[in-house]
Amino acid sequence: MKNINFFSILLILIFAISFIYYLYSKFIQNQEVEILKEVYPNLDLKITNKKNIYFRFLIRGLITILLIISILNPSFEKLSEKEESENKGVDILFLVDVSLSMNSIDTAPTRLEKFKISVLSALPNLKGNRLGLVVFANSPFLYSAMTSDLASFEDYIKGMDTNMVSSMGTNIEKAISKANEILKSTKVKRNRLVVIVTDGEDIKGGVGDKLNADVLVWGLGTEEGAPIYYKNPNSGQEGYLTKKGDLLKDPKDPELVITKLDKDFLYKLASQNNADLVLLSSTSNPEESILNKISDMEKNTNTEINNLNRKDGYQYFLFFALLLILFDMFYLEKKIFTNTKNSLE
Repeated sequence: MKNINFFSILLILIFAISFIYYLYSKFIQNQEVEILKEVYPNLDLKITNKKNIYFRFLIRGLITILLIISILNPSFEKLSEKEESENKGVDILFLVDVSLSMNSIDTAPTRLEKFKISVLSALPNLKGNRLGLVVFANSPFLYSAMTSDLASFEDYIKGMDTNMVSSMGTNIEKAISKANEILKSTKVKRNRLVVIVTDGEDIKGGVGDKLNADVLVWGLGTEEGAPIYYKNPNSGQEGYLTKKGDLLKDPKDPELVITKLDKDFLYKLASQNNADLVLLSSTSNPEESILNKISDMEKNTNTEINNLNRKDGYQYFLFFALLLILFDMFYLEKKIFTNTKNSLE
């Protein structure tokens, strides 16, 4: 049975109570008729054949039982291999901050490169799942749609840099809205995991809406902070970013911009989504957090997955219930009405 939940049980109770009340009301009517017969023995109160009435009770009882079974939605047939394979695995969407602060060197070699190394290390163990990638700074865009092609996804990861989004600042609120939009458009029923990757610095807006998925937050950087390394894609000039926007070679120059991980914001973001916070700068194997999360999700949803792997069967019972309703309306009703009319004439 695929639909054993509060609402289905409530609906079943309504059907059962309605049918019991129907039988009770008919019993009371029969009792009243018997009393009238005793008080007025010469009064002919035989309205119709009792066999027709009892037969109608039986038909309506069967209708009630068939409707109850259809609500529970039993399943008799497994999905085909193709249909079943679509429901296996997890949809993993990476939500990655590519603002300039992700080029900070406090998480070697840089924050963004640390993320790329971690994901590439995890890829061989993510076979059978679908992966997608949204990058964001002040605005987000879908960089890689959901795919099970790990080689293709690897190329997308390797191609990431902080020049992908030109707008300044970091807006996680917009990124989360974009992620929810993508998750909502996914028609395949799978477990879903969103991995938010950011240093939490220079945030515009708040933590945004709650994500409609399981969530991990990967925090990049340190609270002590470090300068931002940058290479201009047009001029080829490289160095550490100053407060004036220049590039200097000396990583200890006092004029450099120092970017720091905002742990308070990251904890707030994790709390909003009931997520675990993993700090990549202090974790030797951050990719394990994804693998462990996927394992936990699969354990917690075994029953749901098993249900999804079986086809719906409610339609068979609903079909016969509707046939009996039509039989009751157009045959029994006419037969009882005709007998009643003949008895009264």
